Amino acid sequence: GNRLRGGPQMIRLSLD
Repeated sequence: GNRLRGGPQMIRLSLD
């Protein structure tokens, strides 16, 4: 639910 600009690890957070 959270879209954050960054590397692959940030993309993982977007799943939240």
